[in-house]
Amino acid sequence: MTGTPPRSIAPREATFAEQTRHHIAVRLLPFVSSFTPAQLYLARFFLSAAEAAFFPEVIVYLSHWFIQEDRAKATSNFMAAIPVSLVIGSPRAGWILGHDWFTIEG
Repeated sequence: MTGTPPRSIAPREATFAEQTRHHIAVRLLPFVSSFTPAQLYLARFFLSAAEAAFFPEVIVYLSHWFIQEDRAKATSNFMAAIPVSLVIGSPRAGWILGHDWFTIEG
């Protein structure tokens, strides 16, 4: 038997399921008590498990979306966005953290 293995789930449905798991994990984080580290570690574990599926799903989605000649270009553009987002996002995050938003002092 040769050929590609049968697909059990389409990339669109897999991405929807992953985003749903991620949404549920993020929405449950505020209910974690700050006094119990075990709850926080468990919640972060579930959030990380939900986020872990995102990168492979994007690669599979790109492989279904682009023809074979353009797949390497699309994948490399997606991979190049990682350091670009760090270059753009890090200064913005530093500005947000350093900015005194509400002038509230404790």
